[in-house]
Amino acid sequence: MEQRMSGPHKFIIDEWHKDTALFFAKLSGAAYYTPKAFTHFLRKEEIVDHYHFQFVDTNGSQAYVLWNQETFIIAFRGTQPKEMEDVFNDMKFWKRPAWEGGRVHTGFSSYVDEIWDELKRIFFEHGTNPKTGKTKKVYLTGHSLGAAAATIAASRLGTFARGCFTYGSPRVGNRKFIKTIKCPVWRFRNQRDLVTRVPWRVMGFKHIGKFCYIDRKHELRIGAVKFWRMFKDGVASIFNKTVADGFVDHSMSDYIKYIDDCDKVHKKVK
Repeated sequence: MEQRMSGPHKFIIDEWHKDTALFFAKLSGAAYYTPKAFTHFLRKEEIVDHYHFQFVDTNGSQAYVLWNQETFIIAFRGTQPKEMEDVFNDMKFWKRPAWEGGRVHTGFSSYVDEIWDELKRIFFEHGTNPKTGKTKKVYLTGHSLGAAAATIAASRLGTFARGCFTYGSPRVGNRKFIKTIKCPVWRFRNQRDLVTRVPWRVMGFKHIGKFCYIDRKHELRIGAVKFWRMFKDGVASIFNKTVADGFVDHSMSDYIKYIDDCDKVHKKVK
């Protein structure tokens, strides 16, 4: 299915830019929608420049692909508990060799494999500016399983990828795999989001990207975040009225809300 839509302004990826982060957060949330609902979402957002988009679905692996003359975006759909294939992919914690080097989570990689040929076909058809012959700027985004898929896609695309925005991402691969990603990665974690803490580090899995931590006051902390800060947030959650904070904090709607409402940003260089 192919539709026409409006598009956003220029993305800023080399430094913190709220509008860019919020756009990709909303797009990651909209990746869960049906094509009809996705169209309504784009109309509601009143985005400016004209784009095309296509929904890709292969054996439960799903993504929306958007493009105009300058930009090519892949928004991967995340975990849906009602769809057993998604849950099964999430549970495959063992690692296998990644395409570009290192080792990567088998389930996440399999999820991308199912959809990769179709994504490549669309990229080969629409990834080049027909007027200039230049390759378009490619951006990846996603939430949860979709965030892991976006990370793997960023590795496979190499220097074609210009930026990757992930929300509630699990750890995806080992240290060598992380080094294969050439573009800036902005990794958002909302408080005690449980998904961001698996697979475990003792299994050799590492996180990637500039850490963007939303604390219990819903302030954004970019870069290195001290252990005691997250520990205090964890202790405070014990007295919170919500019992299962780790699951509640994984909600994509909360990521969107807190980024949208964020007026205070703390930055610290690692």
